[in-house]
Amino acid sequence: MRIVAGESKGARLLVPSGKEVRPTSDRVREAVFSSLGASVRGARVLDLFGGSGALGLESMSRGASEVVFVERSGMIRKVLEANIATLGYRESTRVIPGDAIRALRRLDGEKERFDIVFVDPPYASDLAQRAVEELAANDLMTPLSIIVVEHTKSMIIHQPKSLQVSTTKRYGSTVITFLRQTEPD
Repeated sequence: MRIVAGESKGARLLVPSGKEVRPTSDRVREAVFSSLGASVRGARVLDLFGGSGALGLESMSRGASEVVFVERSGMIRKVLEANIATLGYRESTRVIPGDAIRALRRLDGEKERFDIVFVDPPYASDLAQRAVEELAANDLMTPLSIIVVEHTKSMIIHQPKSLQVSTTKRYGSTVITFLRQTEPD
């Protein structure tokens, strides 16, 4: 796996072994970032299920100002931290160990706000839906924030009333759903 574009274009990333991590393919990442366009430059990004860091590190390469990663597994976190160090992004990233849902509550308590949130949990879980609901329930986003959810085509993301689906794109068995805050009445 490699960084697709930006200042670190072509840099190879370590990928944790085992079935716990399913890195977003280069093709899907390229499509996601094409859709995000210039909104990445200067953005504060939350990579909620960090894994290898591919989504957050791609964001850094494309000009994000800061990325916060959340990763539960200690073994996977070591790989993530090695990728951050290899690309030289230690100063502009933060890695939070632990459960993603608890991390969202913690970040809300710290008054953190994010422009882009990546939600790419293990497919065989309900964590994508739970994370979207938690994001809607807390004050972690700006009015222009984008939530990018990666899931299988058999999963439907039910958005809370405060969020609306702006785009859904399919890439084989992978679906990317882009959510934004709804306009106030």
